[in-house]
Amino acid sequence: MRQTVSAFAHEFMSLLCYWNVNVNNLPRMWQSAACFCSARMRGGPPHPASRITDKTETIMASALGLDFGTTNSVLAQTEGASTRSIVVESPTGRSDTTRTALSFLKDAGPSPLKVEAGQAAIREFIDNPGECRFLQSIKTFAASALFQGTLIFGKRYEFEDLMQRFLTRLRDYAGNNWEATFRRVVIGRPVHFAGANPDEKLALERYNRALTRMGFPEVHYVYEPVAAAFYFARNLDRDATVLVADFGGGTTDYSIIRFESQAGRLTATPIGHSGVGIAGDHFDFRIIDNIVSPLIGKGSLFKSFDKLLEVPSSYYANFGRWNQLSIFKTLRDFTELKKAGAGKPGAGEAGVLRGAHRA
Repeated sequence: MRQTVSAFAHEFMSLLCYWNVNVNNLPRMWQSAACFCSARMRGGPPHPASRITDKTETIMASALGLDFGTTNSVLAQTEGASTRSIVVESPTGRSDTTRTALSFLKDAGPSPLKVEAGQAAIREFIDNPGECRFLQSIKTFAASALFQGTLIFGKRYEFEDLMQRFLTRLRDYAGNNWEATFRRVVIGRPVHFAGANPDEKLALERYNRALTRMGFPEVHYVYEPVAAAFYFARNLDRDATVLVADFGGGTTDYSIIRFESQAGRLTATPIGHSGVGIAGDHFDFRIIDNIVSPLIGKGSLFKSFDKLLEVPSSYYANFGRWNQLSIFKTLRDFTELKKAGAGKPGAGEAGVLRGAHRA
């Protein structure tokens, strides 16, 4: 597990390091395919500091590196000419990687809601399953125009609200390691966002709103597999063409980059990049749909107007997808399942209702 944590941290430390490389061939690739600040999203010219540059001192000063992943998130910061991962300390302990999860629990204290992130959110949900609202894989909603928000204890939260809440808790957990001087954030982004019809512009607009609220006037985006390629290239002792595959929770991305050494300086030429919205969450869905769901009633029958009908299989799609399970309590399907359980359900139905109640 420690090797996995280290891989996450070091890969995204390279988000901050890659400006050390001569990237004369990169601006066209980045400026045509990614947004570097909210001004560019609005159709205006990008902020001068948002263009890729080899003037490392301009970009590196007071910069925070962020991997906001579907499954895990990592923070990194500059330290002289190098970078290091930021260790966060939550109620469940210290770590340099955090599960991308949120929990909301009504609190009797000064704040109406107690919000936790990462492993602390998972622990909160385990300890308070019937009272806690638990969300994970929220990044999957970033590029979905259909996702307009979810209700949490009567208040609507849009995607940027959830992202901001998560990052706020990470900042709290990081303490003094999250420096007050951070004004730039370098964040990884997938080549193609997850979803059946992902809207890249919408996703980046949502990212920008959340990050601006966090106090970052400058936002720089780096393709996630490209960041990994630059980290790998630092150890090359000869010219090489590198294929990087980034198998994540929500997307799988690929980049091909040619690295060459010229006069002692590493140069990079992008050859191609692509990605698909198929990754770890999809494997989880198949496992849950074929192994777990039948145990909680998939394929069972319920009685309706003296007729025995099969429980709609569409209900179980929510059980198998982490992001949909997170908002299941606010969907019509959940209401219908509760109504179906108002009579005398059979054993299969009772299993379904117990699973739905805990969602």
